[in-house]
Amino acid sequence: DLFMYLMREHFPKLAEKIIKLSLPKEIWVFQWILTFYLNSFPIDVCKMFWDYMIVGGPFSIVYVALGIIDQTYNDLIELK
Repeated sequence: DLFMYLMREHFPKLAEKIIKLSLPKEIWVFQWILTFYLNSFPIDVCKMFWDYMIVGGPFSIVYVALGIIDQTYNDLIELK
């Protein structure tokens, strides 16, 4: 799928770790997407994401998720 393809392209070590852990993206990524990030971020941050998604089009929701991963990469790669 598009999200994991982009993960493998931009974050190959993290994508490999997610696959090894058998961590389905439905547990984490789709939670963000289905709630438009409301469950994970303060409303002011969500408003910025929503503005970007309105201007950027439907794929921007994936790019926001990749941006979050980029900003938290070091913490995520250390998780066990």
